[in-house]
Order: sequence, then structure tokens, then C-alpha cells
Amino acid sequence: EGPVAMGYVDADSAANGQALELMVRGKPLPAKVVALPFVPHRYKR
Repeated sequence: EGPVAMGYVDADSAANGQALELMVRGKPLPAKVVALPFVPHRYKR
């Protein structure tokens, strides 16, 4: 596992499971489009 982030992408790149390359502080990092919630809830009501 690693860091979690949210961002905006073009509609043609928004398919679930789509691999992307993000520029973070000038460095390219791999990313993947996933459905929300991307972190499971750990509480019970």
C-alpha cells in the first residue's frame, strides 16, 4: 500500500483501473483510477 490522493482527469482517462502517470514535484509517479471509497471504512454503526 501507499499514499492515497484524489485529483481531476479528463473523461477519456477516467475509466476504473486506468493506469496514469502523475507529475508530483516535477517527478513522474505511477497512479491508477479506482472507485470511491478507495479505503475501506473501519467503523461499525
